[in-house]
Amino acid sequence: MNRKMMRASKSEGRKLIKKGWDTFVDCTREAIEKCDLLQGIKPNGLDKIFKNNIYTVQVFYYWLSTTGESRCGKKLMIRRNDGEPVHNWSSLQRIKNEICGEEYTAVEVYPAQKNLVDEANMYWLWVYPSETTCPFEMIKEIKK
Repeated sequence: MNRKMMRASKSEGRKLIKKGWDTFVDCTREAIEKCDLLQGIKPNGLDKIFKNNIYTVQVFYYWLSTTGESRCGKKLMIRRNDGEPVHNWSSLQRIKNEICGEEYTAVEVYPAQKNLVDEANMYWLWVYPSETTCPFEMIKEIKK
């Protein structure tokens, strides 16, 4: 993408964001067909691409191996349509709920410096498979 295209993309993203949050739309087929770099081929593990006025979310599969059993989870790659930083906890929670469901648990990872990849304002959530319990999830206490 050249500089002119990047500016146009950010400008269009800012216009969409002003419209506010709307429903996520599955735009997987459209995105893959439009992307010259992919030449109609999806990146490894890419399942779906969702977009609303504010965010684009790419959903990838990953395998979680616990107690010798492998289960399929999802990784969400999240970015704002105007390219600005995201980090709003309630927005990430809402995205996880709308894309995967309220009953799923997701984590965000801050890697060791040697493993850091920081080339864009993209954020990743690892969503546990539904039947897997996160070992460090906070549970609401029920007052009696």
